[in-house]
Amino acid sequence: MLSVFIDELGVGFYDYIQPASEIMLSLTDYDSNDSIRQTAVSSLPDLIKVYKQRQGLCADLVTLARHFQANIDKAMKKETETEVLISQVVAMKDIILELQHPYLSGEEVGVMGEQCLTIIEKSLKRIDEIEECKKEAPEDEDSALDEEDLNMLKEEGKDEYDLQIATAELIGALFKTHKQFVQVLVGKLQQDTLRAAFESGVQKRLKLGLFILDDMIEHLGPTYFSQQDFMVIV
Repeated sequence: MLSVFIDELGVGFYDYIQPASEIMLSLTDYDSNDSIRQTAVSSLPDLIKVYKQRQGLCADLVTLARHFQANIDKAMKKETETEVLISQVVAMKDIILELQHPYLSGEEVGVMGEQCLTIIEKSLKRIDEIEECKKEAPEDEDSALDEEDLNMLKEEGKDEYDLQIATAELIGALFKTHKQFVQVLVGKLQQDTLRAAFESGVQKRLKLGLFILDDMIEHLGPTYFSQQDFMVIV
């Protein structure tokens, strides 16, 4: 209900940002319920939006954004549910795009970029584990996977690819707002993540690669790359 109030009232919710923030921040790592964690973290960008509508871009807004992101980062380190991780990554992206201002330092962008690459890498490992689980020979008829089990594994795999796309969009937000600090991240993407995605032949990994390349060209521009690298992209 509180999340709906924030969303519907917009700038009319401004006077309640502080107490609402305290509630939401206390619930981003609430152990007992996945949905509560998702709702809490998804409300943080909306609070940033409300503050910006009243005060505009200012130092206090940047401080609030940093505070929210530190909380999300802490929650992500202990999160085990992929659907919640997606909400956390999307919240990070939405906060960055709401400010539309390069408020992060080069070091902070570097740390966030590494975090994005780690999320993708761990997600790919979980997909491999899911595929191995599907192929595993059952010890007996009772332990064989039934249709419901297979559908559940398929859904888990879909969630992992959704997480990767959400992470690609967070990377794109960094390209758009912090162009001057993403050179190292771009290099690692070119050398490892993108190369592996395009060599995999897996449709959903190709989609991830295309999302990242599209944002590279749109937000960094063709002149950001050497002629050789740009021709590889082409």
